[in-house]
Amino acid sequence: MGIKIFIEGECDVTIRRGRKRIIKASNVNLIFLRRVIDQMEIRVESPMNELETAYILSGVDVVDMLHKLSSSDVIVSATPTKVYTVTERKIEHILKEREEKPNIVVDIHTHPLGVAELSEEDKKTMRKVAEIFKEKIPGVRVYFGVHAFSEENFGRRMEPVAIGNRIRWRSITREHEVAIFDENGKPVVVEIWSG
Repeated sequence: MGIKIFIEGECDVTIRRGRKRIIKASNVNLIFLRRVIDQMEIRVESPMNELETAYILSGVDVVDMLHKLSSSDVIVSATPTKVYTVTERKIEHILKEREEKPNIVVDIHTHPLGVAELSEEDKKTMRKVAEIFKEKIPGVRVYFGVHAFSEENFGRRMEPVAIGNRIRWRSITREHEVAIFDENGKPVVVEIWSG
């Protein structure tokens, strides 16, 4: 007996196991499975984390997969304040890694020791990047995220919480904050589901 996810109307999502309803959420624009947040943490807590990097999240109705994009044909160059990527190559990675085409894509880049806010340059490129995703994956909803994290400082782990368009948590070494936006730079409400 598996879990079924139903999208009801524009904002209602119901998860059912057999005939029993498990979770119903309303007014949530983007839902993340909890395990994806662990993968996001691992992705940025590396020895080379002083440079910006990028990764993609994808899913079918719910964000459930992280794509590392560690290939040099995707991330062309990176500095502490900029990362240059090739959108078409990101799409190739997504389609090769997923069994089915996603209807959600979240294009995330990091701000090491920075804040989870879009730069002016981010805002300028988001619509064009979204157009490329929609052309290559018809029907996909495209979002963008900024993953900011603090310098290394040992402390107590804090579980992720979703507040508005942000997910905040603490690993044992860093504070993390991820802010999610639509292609026009408007905040997107997020929620975390265990799974």
